[in-house]
Amino acid sequence: VYVPSSSIIVVANSEDKRLLVYNLGGTPVIDREIKSQIEMVSLDSLGKGIYLLKLDGKTIKIVR
Repeated sequence: VYVPSSSIIVVANSEDKRLLVYNLGGTPVIDREIKSQIEMVSLDSLGKGIYLLKLDGKTIKIVR
């Protein structure tokens, strides 16, 4: 997972995995199945704040 900006996530080598982004209240705000070798996920629909990205058993904090 690579976050080049506060509005795009690049996911590589995680085909057939589920990407979840949660707000700090624990509510999922993005739930997406990764279907290709490299995929870009936009965070444009999310407001400014701190989010938790969960993918393949790992959790990453994202500041938007």
